[in-house]
Amino acid sequence: MKIEKIRFIEPGNLPYRKSIKNLYIYDKYIRTPSHGLMTLATIAKKVVDDTLMYSESISDIIWKDVLDADIVFIGIFTFSANRGYELAKFIKQNSKAIVVMGGLHASMNYPEAVNYCDYVLLGEGDESIGEFIEAVQNSRDIDFPGVAYMSGNKIVIQETENRRRTLILFLTGICCTIIKKWQDITLSGLRFMPQEDVPITAITVPLYVILEGMCEQEHPKMWWKI
Repeated sequence: MKIEKIRFIEPGNLPYRKSIKNLYIYDKYIRTPSHGLMTLATIAKKVVDDTLMYSESISDIIWKDVLDADIVFIGIFTFSANRGYELAKFIKQNSKAIVVMGGLHASMNYPEAVNYCDYVLLGEGDESIGEFIEAVQNSRDIDFPGVAYMSGNKIVIQETENRRRTLILFLTGICCTIIKKWQDITLSGLRFMPQEDVPITAITVPLYVILEGMCEQEHPKMWWKI
């Protein structure tokens, strides 16, 4: 398959309700595109010159342009996951583009993300995005580490080079799913705050670090290194 056009999208997030309970201000005041996604777009542009990134935090998406792309990458955090899934579904329904998701939430909760896209890039995308584009261009199987996708009703996950990272992502993904299902957080019977006001990423990131420490095998004295 000849890849001539690639687009990246950073989903926005609906404004938070004004509330003294809402202490999570990201995307309410900060309007800075994701550095990580810009890095991946820069890497992709070295392979395919017609590469462009849209960030809903600062601009509108030109859909005529996006729907004409060969590959669309969507990066999501937990707070923008629902919007990311909405965009992925729309693109798959209205174009022939290969839809790829990545980012912190998609990596940690790939069992959920694979239902909305063709592939999920796990972990650090700069380690696999070049190989992914090359594989698609040469019609090769996506059989290298760091990728998850659906095959029928089964999730196929290509192990990362470090096996414990795969285990960590899986365990954290399960925890993310459970947390995402909560409608309320209750403390001693007192309703604390609604789900949409909870910075779930602030829970999952420390959880990832803790699980990685528990699964440590190769670096007993430096367990935080992956």
